[in-house]
Amino acid sequence: MTTASAGAVAHDTNTIPSIQPAAIACTSTTCVITGANVTTGGASTALLNPSTGAIKLGPSNGYFVYDTGLACPNKTTCIGLGEHNFVETTVDISPRSGAQKVVSNISMTSRISTLFGIACLGSEYCLVYGDTSPFGGSAFLAKVSPTGKILKRTVDKSYEQYADIACESARTCLVAREVKNSTYQSVTMASGEFGKKPYGYPKNYMPLYSSCYSYKLCYSSGITGNTLSPNPQVTSLNPKTGAPGKAFNLPLADTENVELGIACYSSTQCVVVGEVAKGKGSNQTTYAAYVIITKGRIGKPVLVSTSKGSSLITVSCASPQECYAIGSYFDSTTDNSVTLIAKV
Repeated sequence: MTTASAGAVAHDTNTIPSIQPAAIACTSTTCVITGANVTTGGASTALLNPSTGAIKLGPSNGYFVYDTGLACPNKTTCIGLGEHNFVETTVDISPRSGAQKVVSNISMTSRISTLFGIACLGSEYCLVYGDTSPFGGSAFLAKVSPTGKILKRTVDKSYEQYADIACESARTCLVAREVKNSTYQSVTMASGEFGKKPYGYPKNYMPLYSSCYSYKLCYSSGITGNTLSPNPQVTSLNPKTGAPGKAFNLPLADTENVELGIACYSSTQCVVVGEVAKGKGSNQTTYAAYVIITKGRIGKPVLVSTSKGSSLITVSCASPQECYAIGSYFDSTTDNSVTLIAKV
């Protein structure tokens, strides 16, 4: 994908049971989608062929629900984050069949409040991150195997949460962590050890997602201002030190539902997904859209859906030519949420 796919058209699940989307992660041959089946309420998966866009539903399980975290450390296994009876879990998902198996409980003696995501250091292991309390808790980190087995848990009371992690290699990652009162730092992690020199993010900036293309390109997507009136932005990150660089405003909607999933797929380009707003007042609605960043320049938003109230939440790439985003819109005729799957 060297330029924006201006003619991209979103595909939805009108012809298959609807799924409320949670996450997408791609290997070189398959993209796995997790979510909730709005008919049964159970956790569901779908498999997407990145070359053709063909979609196949996986099995549905009714005893847990998926969170937003999903990663595929290799071609044969993916790890999803879910919740069962108020306990956070890791789920082993087959990229071949979509079959799901709950592997480990993330929680220790008390419930882990929020898991923000999962990032993998190559095919060796992955990191699950979040916090331990909804009221100013502690940063939480779990090292897990490629099948989701818990190898080590860490709670750091010095920080309120680990907000995001992006890994440049099988050895190093960039970590966003909240110091206090919505003040965030970027710091490197190498072989499980944090770097000694953290860097502060710009004032009032809240990192949501980040992505790296090896050691050549890293970006953080997030918002400035407050959650009721956010301003979507991206901030460049030094791939070797984690130091935030120049910040750019994104031509995407500043709704309180903004997600801003991001994927860097080459040494010069990244894609950010979200929505744009059209109309005014009670007539205003959103439409799913994405933006390409090329060598530090922000492109114009590309709409991928004509459905009112649509948006994209996250994106993953099987290759530089095959990136897919997921999102949803509400279908008033069926009273269901319909999943959007857009090639970007």
